[in-house]
Amino acid sequence: MGEPHLLGRKRLAALAHTDDMPAGLRAVVHEVGLPLVRLFMECGVTEPRHIRALVTACWLNAQGHANRQPGLASQIDALLIRQGGAVTSGMLALLLRQMGAGILPVSPSPLMVQASIEETGKHGLMGKEEKHRVRLHAGIRAGFAQHWPEVWNG
Repeated sequence: MGEPHLLGRKRLAALAHTDDMPAGLRAVVHEVGLPLVRLFMECGVTEPRHIRALVTACWLNAQGHANRQPGLASQIDALLIRQGGAVTSGMLALLLRQMGAGILPVSPSPLMVQASIEETGKHGLMGKEEKHRVRLHAGIRAGFAQHWPEVWNG
């Protein structure tokens, strides 16, 4: 009996297949994942720069990010696709929203800060804790509307 491996047979075969590729294709595999590179190669696209260009165009256009700066959603899409995920950042954001959770940047955007400031004038007298809760909620809502417009509807 052979030595036990931490990696399964399929994973070892995939690694061996990747190791046998030319350096340029290996680099693309590390950027976008073996399943995508295999698919492009099966379709006759074997040039690394062509694969990169097509993958980038698909990432940007699939989520409607072609006219936006790459942001949170497109970065998460890139990660999910590289890991062979079958979900998009929008699907993940919608699921998290339904669970009362979400993904936002660590630092608030100017839009989030402005929403928090504007919220202060909408309420009468309230305790310090309640005031902060209301302002934070307003900022978080603004952040979701800014970063996840596809799934935020109010």
